[in-house]
Amino acid sequence: MTTIAKCTNCDSAFKVKDHLVGKAVRCPRCGEAFRVESNGSSSKKASKSRPTAGSKTVQAETKDNSVDPVSSEASPAPSSSEGFFDTHEDVDAIYAANVVSAKHRKRRRQLTLLIASGSLAAILIIVGTVVAFQYVYDNADIPLELADPQSVDIAELDGSWRPYSDTHWGYSARMPGEPQVTTEDGDQVRSLTLRDPQFGTMKVELRKESHPEWNEFFAKVDRDEIFRSVPAGNVMKISSEITYRTDSTAVHRYILVSKESRLTKNVVVVHKFSVGGKTITVMWAGKREMLRSPEVLYFFSSVEISGDRYITH
Repeated sequence: MTTIAKCTNCDSAFKVKDHLVGKAVRCPRCGEAFRVESNGSSSKKASKSRPTAGSKTVQAETKDNSVDPVSSEASPAPSSSEGFFDTHEDVDAIYAANVVSAKHRKRRRQLTLLIASGSLAAILIIVGTVVAFQYVYDNADIPLELADPQSVDIAELDGSWRPYSDTHWGYSARMPGEPQVTTEDGDQVRSLTLRDPQFGTMKVELRKESHPEWNEFFAKVDRDEIFRSVPAGNVMKISSEITYRTDSTAVHRYILVSKESRLTKNVVVVHKFSVGGKTITVMWAGKREMLRSPEVLYFFSSVEISGDRYITH
């Protein structure tokens, strides 16, 4: 519980605890020391009266037979000023202790706020670093420019690399094994697919379907088209994408990774472009550590459509 104390010097009122009633306190505003009375008011300051020159102090004496003079002298009535500083408490020390305690509480609040802000900043930095590292890693997996396949010594590559082409469809590609060649939808779709435990899945697909809008600046490929024929595409997501141009043809490249690393650690690289009235898809899917391998890069760079090489990044 609290009571109201009123300063005798500046008349400011403030709350004090009940256990301070009857004790000396110091005004937090002006620093004046006074005693808190039980009724919530404060006693006046102690002052010394000095007699002026030429004046005399006259005390009136009255006799009361009912009062014992001995007992009256033995127990004089205490004045409001007597005993004001009789308490063993040091008012200045109490005031200084309260100031120090307030400073400590303020410092603790500031320290708590500082720790919370620092923890939040550390979490944001860690999350940002992980995201940035993943972005840089995914975009650095494939070089900015693929080497010309004619300049690569295939003797240094693993596997038996051979060219596979079709003059009717106008494609040419090199693979480290015999691919499966299929024609679908009444000669509307032609695909070459090689599935190898070492090199992963390599696929070249041509569809007699034109998408000239893909060649416009800032053009986007539909998500369904990106994930078309992607192995385990339902558990994959787009990690990064770039678009570069070869002459007037825009090539859209997407790197797909698993939504959950516990499901699969495979990665898929998809190239999409439209040229000569056809839609071309060149895809590789396999283990992440194979993404930088010269075999995968050589496969992408070896794909030609009507004698022109479009995949250069």
